[in-house]
Amino acid sequence: MPRLTRCPEVEPAPRALTPAVIVRTLSLLAVVLGLVLMHLHLRFSLNELRAQIIGQQAQEERLLNEIKVLESKTEALKQRDRLLAYASSQLGMVKLEPGQRQALRLDHEIATRYAMARATGSMPASEDAGEADRIWIEALGQRLGLVAEAHARTN
Repeated sequence: MPRLTRCPEVEPAPRALTPAVIVRTLSLLAVVLGLVLMHLHLRFSLNELRAQIIGQQAQEERLLNEIKVLESKTEALKQRDRLLAYASSQLGMVKLEPGQRQALRLDHEIATRYAMARATGSMPASEDAGEADRIWIEALGQRLGLVAEAHARTN
């Protein structure tokens, strides 16, 4: 009589790597690699922007401090005694006695220029001050009771 015996369980055969599976896996890896590279690029760009921001904040702070210093100098020069000290030390002007003062006579061109500058509220600024600017500064000094010693410095 024949006997029934149990056969060992047969495991299914492993799936073969088909080209479609390989292409799908490589595509997925390429997408992941691309995302990682984009992340790294953005990370380095962000670090560069942070460094630029820090530099610009330092520059802003420097400029704000410079503005405060200039404002304090401007306020100091609004006081008559400090203005006189500046005129004598920086511009080389000396104080005139009331008897030494003379009436100022400006030619028509300089008087017109002075009047226009006063009307607009700003004096013309030039890198190399000419004769008219020197005369104007000396005239201002005379109005304040100062006179230029040898040569008025206009810069």
